Amino acid sequence: MNLLPFVCALLVIFGLLSTSLFRERLSLSNLKSSCQGILRAERNSRNRVEAAEYKNHLKENSTKEKKEKPDPLPNPKPKKENTSEVFTNRDVQIFTTNTKLDLRPLFSKENPLLYETALRYINSLYSNASFYKEGLEKQILDQIISQGTAAKECTSFADLFPKDPALALIFYKMLKGTGSYDLESAKGYPPLDNYFQLAEGSGKPINIHYAPTRLVRSLFGEPIAAAIFKEESASGSRISKEKLGELLMKNNLNAQTYDPLLNYSSLKTVSQIVTISDPESGISVQTWEKTK
Repeated sequence: MNLLPFVCALLVIFGLLSTSLFRERLSLSNLKSSCQGILRAERNSRNRVEAAEYKNHLKENSTKEKKEKPDPLPNPKPKKENTSEVFTNRDVQIFTTNTKLDLRPLFSKENPLLYETALRYINSLYSNASFYKEGLEKQILDQIISQGTAAKECTSFADLFPKDPALALIFYKMLKGTGSYDLESAKGYPPLDNYFQLAEGSGKPINIHYAPTRLVRSLFGEPIAAAIFKEESASGSRISKEKLGELLMKNNLNAQTYDPLLNYSSLKTVSQIVTISDPESGISVQTWEKTK
């Protein structure tokens, strides 16, 4: 009796069982890591919100105490302006209306600079997604403009699905995003409305004071963006319209070309989404933080 086929069959069976057990073990390990990451991120986000509320409470109390104190003597010594409250990392607090790129202006008239900026921005956000293929950003943006121009009313990107089923599926994935993502390490991809919006009114599409670093790079290119970030780091405040004009002039660019796109408002929003990431698992948690 030839035992070789029987032995080979046993080896195959044991191999399949070992592979199955290994995959199950790996899956459980990933699930454990994800659960722990979510718990750590949620704890950090809760701590951050509570710390922000505590600071606001202290400010309110200090304001009340100042009102109760007598008026200071005339000509008090001027206090040095605290610029640390003005200057923060552009990517620390995002997803508010003043950080997003507004695409609605493209529905009413052609704007080559805004169009090219949007293309580069979409590419920077989704080029590492599994569904990405060369030229996808142009297909998606053209469909958004086409649908938005034809629609009588559109309040969200969900109203602008492409007619092509294959492109509509990709657009759906872009709208939903992945459960967690880290753009720097190319893990996952964000929901579209985290970085883009269809704002009501005729405001300018980019707030230069709150625009994320990727949006600044998409608008000006890497050399000028690096010069802007260097200037802001040195001054401790957001770049002014005059200083930006000087930087553009040094690079042989006309500031008036960019002016129709840029809003220089420094007004803060009433509330904003804060994203807390767990470095060990890469899990991100979003929570609303109130500001005064």
